Amino acid sequence: MTIVCGIDFSEPSRNAAIVAAGVAKKRGEALVLVHSAPFDGSEHEKLHAALEAEAATLRDAGLPVSTELRFGFPDEDVEQVAEAAKASMIVLGAVGHRRAAHWIVGSVPERVAQRAQRPLLVVRDSSSLEPWIRGTASLTCAVGTDLTPSSRRVIDETSRMAALGRTKVILAYVIYHPAEYARLDLSGSIYRRHPHPVVEEVVTRGLEEQARAIAGAESVDTRYPMTLGPPADPLFFVASEGGAALIVIGAHQRHGLARAWHGSVAHSVLHGASTNVLVVPLHGTEERNVALRPPEVSAILAATDFSAGGDRALAWARAVAPPGARLLLVTVIADDAGRAAATEQLRQRAEAMKLDFKNCEVVKSKDVAAALAAAGERFGARLLCVGASGDGGTAHPFFGSVARALLTRSRVPVLAVRET
Repeated sequence: MTIVCGIDFSEPSRNAAIVAAGVAKKRGEALVLVHSAPFDGSEHEKLHAALEAEAATLRDAGLPVSTELRFGFPDEDVEQVAEAAKASMIVLGAVGHRRAAHWIVGSVPERVAQRAQRPLLVVRDSSSLEPWIRGTASLTCAVGTDLTPSSRRVIDETSRMAALGRTKVILAYVIYHPAEYARLDLSGSIYRRHPHPVVEEVVTRGLEEQARAIAGAESVDTRYPMTLGPPADPLFFVASEGGAALIVIGAHQRHGLARAWHGSVAHSVLHGASTNVLVVPLHGTEERNVALRPPEVSAILAATDFSAGGDRALAWARAVAPPGARLLLVTVIADDAGRAAATEQLRQRAEAMKLDFKNCEVVKSKDVAAALAAAGERFGARLLCVGASGDGGTAHPFFGSVARALLTRSRVPVLAVRET
């Protein structure tokens, strides 16, 4: 593996190169220094000599260092070298802009973070990173997560960083009540001094699950600040309050759409943080490896409308549930008039499956797909199991259009069981 570091011979970029060299040596990887020169190449020999001199300084530490002198835009050149080398990380200093003749809004690190498929470490304060890498000091790292499955890449990269030295992690999720109420199908005022109890329960469970997945850290603390404003601000506060010298954040990147990127949390953190930042692309080159990792199915929600097809979904949920997994049986009613009958039918199915009736829930909603997705979120389901065809004769059958709608709404996989 290789680490790629962009250098423009400024003091910040030299500091970034020292950090990159330390990380590469600790991981047993090679280092590539990249410098982007003006298109005319008028000072090619001088620049090449200067780049080699920088590499020679780092080679003194016994590290394999190569150089790349490019002629083009710094952000594009660094990204291209990183892709060609299949780099494990890109490292840049916190300053740097495209040359005035080809100026486009955004610093070089911001533009690399917007498109690169590799984790990007932006070094603002090397004095906090160098002793940590040498093993003479510890580092506190603030990690922002949105608790979606793709955020597992942030957790994995945090573990890789923790392996470099003594690391304390603060794992943070920013609660934005309007979005949480919609996701969890809650009602009431969004203006609260404390999180809604259901929101707090769901977020705490998600944070604890991800905290357990962080390997190598001395400690992992969790935080869930609330905001009705920019989501990056609470993360800055968590980092500052905890004395964090590194912020780790995921970037969806929005397929390169500049307007979406400049409104993203990752852009706000990279643009506004006063400390070092590691930006992890959530849909990068390692996505296939992450996708092939066997999931931990710790909880399954199974929905029925009491038709034969709906009940087959319950049976399949029980069949695929691994030992120790939690199973929740759910049905949705249109109004309270049908609650007693639905409760009794659900109780009978729980009894037949030898399940505790406490693992059953009757939900009232006119939007069945939304209700099931929200119930799954509240329960912490890692899989939703529903019927894919049939007709239970209820006002809101689960099958057909509801199963399709659930596939688009749910943040977790959906197992659609076809009645045979």
